Amino acid sequence: LNKYKRRYFGYIDANGDKIIFVNCLWEKKAVRDFTDKIFHKASDDTTWKTDKKIVLDGCSYYWNIKVNLTSKALFDLYVNGLG
Repeated sequence: LNKYKRRYFGYIDANGDKIIFVNCLWEKKAVRDFTDKIFHKASDDTTWKTDKKIVLDGCSYYWNIKVNLTSKALFDLYVNGLG
């Protein structure tokens, strides 16, 4: 996990459960340069920290999961497609 940049988005669902959406992005420089080109951003851009980005494909370089803090359960694991 230490190879990934992680973003966390929290919300409360319809049942009142506290949910954390965890989005993981590979830290490897070559991959980061590639995604910078996709999003037309300078390599020093930090909007990934505050804006939700969607990357199609990319295998395990990009994945996300939800954590239900109320029930202490993980759910909705999604690993991007093969490309």
